[in-house]
Amino acid sequence: MWVKHLELFIIDGGWSPRLLIFDANSFQQIQYSSTIEEAGDIAFSQDGKNMYKWQQYGWSAGFAGSNVFKYSIDGDKLNEVGQSNLGYPNLNRDPLDTPVIVLEGQGKIVYKDKVFNLNNLTELKRIFSEPIYAVDEKNNLAVGKTKIYNLETGEAVRFMPNHSTSNMFFDKAGKLHFFNGKDMYSLDLSAPIGKLETPVSVPANGEKEIPTDFPIIIKYGSEIDLVNENNIVISDGKSNYGVKALISDDMLIIAHEDLPYSSNITLEVGEDTISNLDGSKSNNKFTMSFSTGKEYNRMAGTNRYETSVKVSQEMPIILVGKDNFPEELQQYISDYDISKTYVIGGSGVISDNLVTKLPGAERIYGSDRYETNMKVLNKFQFYFGNTFIASGRGFADALSASALAGISEAPILLADESLVSSDKAMYELKNLRDKMKMKYTVGGEGSVPTYVIDKIFK
Repeated sequence: MWVKHLELFIIDGGWSPRLLIFDANSFQQIQYSSTIEEAGDIAFSQDGKNMYKWQQYGWSAGFAGSNVFKYSIDGDKLNEVGQSNLGYPNLNRDPLDTPVIVLEGQGKIVYKDKVFNLNNLTELKRIFSEPIYAVDEKNNLAVGKTKIYNLETGEAVRFMPNHSTSNMFFDKAGKLHFFNGKDMYSLDLSAPIGKLETPVSVPANGEKEIPTDFPIIIKYGSEIDLVNENNIVISDGKSNYGVKALISDDMLIIAHEDLPYSSNITLEVGEDTISNLDGSKSNNKFTMSFSTGKEYNRMAGTNRYETSVKVSQEMPIILVGKDNFPEELQQYISDYDISKTYVIGGSGVISDNLVTKLPGAERIYGSDRYETNMKVLNKFQFYFGNTFIASGRGFADALSASALAGISEAPILLADESLVSSDKAMYELKNLRDKMKMKYTVGGEGSVPTYVIDKIFK
């Protein structure tokens, strides 16, 4: 809806949208001549003497065309005085949410991905690589959905973060405002852009035997807020794989399509892909490579303890019996020059006699598995922004979550009916639960009932 000359201009939103005009005081419709149909968006000159309209039209065969028109306003008459010439129709329908932007100071009009001479619509001055949704005429900036351009040269000057709207605007101070979901963000495009420090990634550059479906986590040294996932590429040299990016505090988490087994993979995060909330810091280009593992990788020994040692060569957690100190464990400690060990569980699970044989042993335990779980969570440095919750009665669900939890340094909370009846465990949990922002429950209602989650966190 637009207001000019105490009149309301409204596009009715029908299949062939008409422009309707009403008296702003009485709301009585005014019959202008001629009738304006197929109106996508309109804009006015500052003096209100001219109106501009874009129009898209199509045929049943699928072809579509569009143009921008100029009308003079004379009393209750609209007279067409100019029309653009966009060439032959094509099969690609233009997006319907693009505005008409009049730049009288520069004598230009921006319509979709094109810039025309405001006084001669047949003169095409520039074509951008995507439709334009907002313009800062003073600073010569044009904003598309994925990039911000120099209005004069058409050169992309920075990337836009992910957003879910085409409704964006500049304020008088030159800040760009836009929405992503329910949240509104503001970017000061005139502020100098600092660079985020070199990140740490999991997997690390050059790492091997990475599971094909594991997310990639890139940790920066300061908080980040916005990401443009269109500027993230994962490739095996033959194909690119779809990505979905999200941000948690200072971490960029990249989920992706399953990668092929036994392949060399390259990740590229382009410059200015991520930034903080006000756009004052963004990333340098980041590239890293890793290789995926075989479809099957068997790690086995002659018994469960030897198998545990073989597994520990990939991940240093070793299975022992209550009193059994296997020869393979002694050899492993010697080969890897282990100087510190943590024993998880009380003497009823792992005897004191066995613990004395371990180098630098420190026992961590509680009165039951839930209290022991709390002791472990309090002892080690975990990233509590993501927390996985699984039943403590059977360990299948916890085992399923352990790989993803490990790669993101996230904890696993054992939670079921027994946890909420353990006073000591619930007391320990009070100090931790406020840190747990994103919580992922592994398993169905029978494993971790909803009322247990509610009792813990509400």
